[in-house]
Amino acid sequence: MSKNSSAKWVAEQALALLERYPLCDSCLGRCFAKLGYGHLNSERGRAIKLSLLLEIDRRVKEHELPDLGEMKEILFNMGEVGESLFSHYFGTGFQRRSCYLCNDVLPQVKEDFATKALSLLRTSPMKYVLGVRLSPRMQELETSFAVTNGLVYYESMKAEIRREVGKRLSQLGFEPEIDNPEGELVYDMDSRNVEVIRKSQKTLYLYTRLSRGVPISSWYSKGGDSLDREIGNKIIIPFTEPSDVRILEPYPLVIEDYHEERKEVMGYSLVRT
Repeated sequence: MSKNSSAKWVAEQALALLERYPLCDSCLGRCFAKLGYGHLNSERGRAIKLSLLLEIDRRVKEHELPDLGEMKEILFNMGEVGESLFSHYFGTGFQRRSCYLCNDVLPQVKEDFATKALSLLRTSPMKYVLGVRLSPRMQELETSFAVTNGLVYYESMKAEIRREVGKRLSQLGFEPEIDNPEGELVYDMDSRNVEVIRKSQKTLYLYTRLSRGVPISSWYSKGGDSLDREIGNKIIIPFTEPSDVRILEPYPLVIEDYHEERKEVMGYSLVRT
């Protein structure tokens, strides 16, 4: 094929990939994800495979492929799309091969991530973004694949999963919040679990203390009582002032993930700034 047009160039690149690797529709389409707009990578991949299938069949009928064995590997690596043409020319013996990159798990991963994320969001609504954690082996395999084959229009597997799961959750009324999320829902490809990583928020408070004997930090507590312990171990900067001294002028204190506007506790007066 000559490199006279984008369509021919894509077909040429895809054919070179399928000569070497079995690729599912999504993983083949992701190699050209930055070309075109508004389509799933699975749609891209299937369209490319069908186009190649027509070209291969044309070459056979025009006697441009005298050795039909040359196309067997390509048809095997196309997966289900290539099976009918293989059966037409060779009868039985079609080999079913797992995708070189995702091992045919992408559809299940997207479904599982969406289901588990939806359950979490319904139970504990939050402004969120999505994350994906690949195994080190899969991360290395994908990077090597893209670099070795010079795939300048490639999209990462993580990006595809995040986008498609985010789109599905949006359709169900839970749209990701990119600009100011409260946390991240991270899908681990190894364990198939979703981890909630909440974004911590640090707030400056001013405090006074009228009582004696109760320190800010539990490190300086003799009897176990402290302001930090009382409000849930959220104080970021526990000052080391003597606990038997009253503090009448407002002093600053940084507290993490604490949202009380005003609080009177254990002789302390906390005011959010």
